[in-house]
This record gives sequence, structure tokens and C-alpha cells, in this order.
Amino acid sequence: MQPTRISPLVSESWSQQSSWSKAADRQKRLIGRVRAATLLCGVLTAILGTAAAQAGAAHPDAAQWLAFGAAVAAGAVPVLNGQMGQRQIRDWTRLRSVSEACKAEMYAFLAGVGRYRAADAAAQLHRATSDIRQDAADLLHYLADVPVVSSRLLPDVHDVDTYLQVRVRGQIDGYYRARAAVMRTRLRTVRWVQLALGALAVLLGAGSGAFHAEQAAAWVAVVSTISAAVARSWT
Repeated sequence: MQPTRISPLVSESWSQQSSWSKAADRQKRLIGRVRAATLLCGVLTAILGTAAAQAGAAHPDAAQWLAFGAAVAAGAVPVLNGQMGQRQIRDWTRLRSVSEACKAEMYAFLAGVGRYRAADAAAQLHRATSDIRQDAADLLHYLADVPVVSSRLLPDVHDVDTYLQVRVRGQIDGYYRARAAVMRTRLRTVRWVQLALGALAVLLGAGSGAFHAEQAAAWVAVVSTISAAVARSWT
């Protein structure tokens, strides 16, 4: 149930929480894109390098361009890693922590528990969330261009029972179970891809040994690299 008149302190605290959440989501997407690009560059390096070596003297122009592509892909890996190191990952974790801490304070305020039983509950909420944000003041630059949603509705929480229903049960059903289903599907897909790549590597190795196809042997390492990249994308 939404109150007929929301205190400006409460509204500001909830709007700020939204900004931190959006900043954390954006940072997570950026990390995912950089990781995907890094893995792709690693795979391209292996494929293009092997193709260049096999083109050799028979196709010198093609071999030259393939080698160039392999070098560019290899050179992009450290550049990408430099853009998304441990500090950026730590910042994303802290952004999410601030968002969740502010959300926890808001739900406790709406449920009217703990220190929020007092008459100045709205002021205490504002102080608590301000302290949380102050501890992460060095991350404010991530929020510089994040729009503040001032008309965001409050969660429908007004006592302990609705807290359990909206916050606890909603988190379990709306996030954890859904996320577990996505992860289960992703894991199944990764396992099938790794199985297929493993079978391909076996066939290439067997073919190179049985039929003296040296070119096929060179691609075994490429397939192994791709398999390792797939495994790394899961972790």
C-alpha cells in the first residue's frame, strides 16, 4: 500500500537507491562485454594464426592478412584486460553492495522494525542511506550520467508480514529461482558445447594420425583453445 503522501526524505532515499542499482547494472554489463570481447580475441588469435601458418607459401597474400588479423586480435587482449581489471570488478561489487544496503534500509523502514519504530523514522532512513553512500563517495563518478527517477513507487510493504511476502518471498521467487533456472540452462549448454568440441578434437587427432594429415593436427590446439574459452566464459 502506497502512502498518500511520501516524505521527501523517503522519496529521495529510494530514488538514490535506484541510481546506484542502475550504475551497478551498467558496470556489470560492461564487464560482461569486455570479457566476451577478450575471449573472442583469444579464439580469433588461435584460428587466424593457424590458418595463416597453413596458407603459407601457397597463398602468401591470404597468409599475410591472416597473420595480421591474428596479431591484431592478440594485441587487443591486453588492451581489453587493462580496461577491465580487478579494480573495475571491485567497483561493480561495491556499487551493488551500496544499492542492496540502501534497499535493505528502505524495506526495514517500510516494515517499521528496529530503529524505524521511532517517530523520526524518515529522518533516520535518510541518515542511514546517506552514511552508506558517503562510505562509497569514491564511486560517485559512476552515477554522473545516471538519471534519477524521482517518481519511483515504494515497495508495497507496511508491516512484517508484507515484508516477508514482498522482500523475502519475492526475492526467492522473482530472482533466485529464476536465476538458478537460467544458470542451469547455461551450464547444460556449455557442457554440450564442450562435449562437441572434445569430440571434434578427438576426430581431428585421430584423422591426423591415421591419414598423416598434419594440417588437421594443427587444428586440435585451436579446438582446445575454443573449449577453454567456453569454459572460462561460464566461470
